[in-house]
Amino acid sequence: MPYKERAIEKRYFSIGEVAEQLKVAPSLIRFWESEFDIIRPRKNRKGTRQFTQEDIKNLTLIYHLVKEKRYTINGAKEYLKHQSEGFLDRVQTINKLKSMKEFLTSLRDEIAPGDHADKEEEYYMDDMEGVEDYEDGEDIEMSEKEENPSPYKPNINPEANYGF
Repeated sequence: MPYKERAIEKRYFSIGEVAEQLKVAPSLIRFWESEFDIIRPRKNRKGTRQFTQEDIKNLTLIYHLVKEKRYTINGAKEYLKHQSEGFLDRVQTINKLKSMKEFLTSLRDEIAPGDHADKEEEYYMDDMEGVEDYEDGEDIEMSEKEENPSPYKPNINPEANYGF
């Protein structure tokens, strides 16, 4: 009977390792630790923080809310207080999909480097149809709205105030 090696799983991570995983500064993790009650790393006698997998999951959740969804600290606290159930699963799914997208993009670039650049340029050139040149502050004239607009083109209302 062959000997099976068990995978060695690390139980505790330093703040530097966690910061590297999340691609943030260690000071930000210390700040989040002071702001959010769900992050409570163990500290050894020397005071070094030791983060568990649970702590890393919670930090990933906070990262998603604050950095990706653009919640304020107080908004993220409220969200975690009321809707944290099931949200972590969605965040993990999103992260897996992002990594798959990166992998597929790199695979595409390996297989046919530069081949997709022409298609992207063609897409952006399609967006420029109907825009005539203008000089000295004259308005840009747009062609009349298409009957069946492409679902790939952004639907932008030029008269709307988008908060800029």
